[in-house]
Amino acid sequence: EAQASLREQRTAHEEDLQRLQREKEAAWRELEAERAQLQNQLQREREELLARLEAEKEELSEEIAALQQERDEGLLLAESEKQQALSLKESEKTALSEKLLGTQHSLAAISLEMERQKRDAQSRQEQDRSTVNALTSELRDLRAELEEATAAHAQEAKRLQEQARNLERQRESSAREAEELRTQLRLLEDARDGLRRELLEAQRKVREGQDGREAQRQEASELRRSLSEGVQEREALRRA
Repeated sequence: EAQASLREQRTAHEEDLQRLQREKEAAWRELEAERAQLQNQLQREREELLARLEAEKEELSEEIAALQQERDEGLLLAESEKQQALSLKESEKTALSEKLLGTQHSLAAISLEMERQKRDAQSRQEQDRSTVNALTSELRDLRAELEEATAAHAQEAKRLQEQARNLERQRESSAREAEELRTQLRLLEDARDGLRRELLEAQRKVREGQDGREAQRQEASELRRSLSEGVQEREALRRA
């Protein structure tokens, strides 16, 4: 019984081992199938990943090439702009230097011109001062001569006025003496009025300056001669 029990146990154990072996093999096959499936899937994913990486690599290579080209173009453009800017700045610098040089020449010329004008102005000022002094002296002399002429003319006019008043008194006396002499006396009065106008003209001429003074004196002589002639004519008329 013990042996039979052992055989049964051994048989059961062997059956269990066989069953476990079958299960193991089934599990192994299943694992192999899953491994193969996983390998296939991993291979596909790897290939897809490699293809995607290759595409991305190509795309990145193209982008890198484009960026390098853009960078090179940017560098060339920047270099060209830099050269243009340097050339422009050099031109501006040259123009500014020329302009500064021209301005300095202009300032120097203006300074020389101002100095010359200053000397000319000082010279003209000295000349004007001398001219003003000479004119002032001449004006004082002319004023003195005019005052002398005016005083002489005033005296002459006063004397002539006195003679005219005397003639007026004599005319009135002659008018009282004889009616027939009135016409001739009126003529004498007209002559006196003319003499007065001439006297006023002589006064104006005296005011004109020294050159007219001699002419006024001559006119005064003419007036005196006319007065003398008038007196003589009146005396002749009175005697008549």
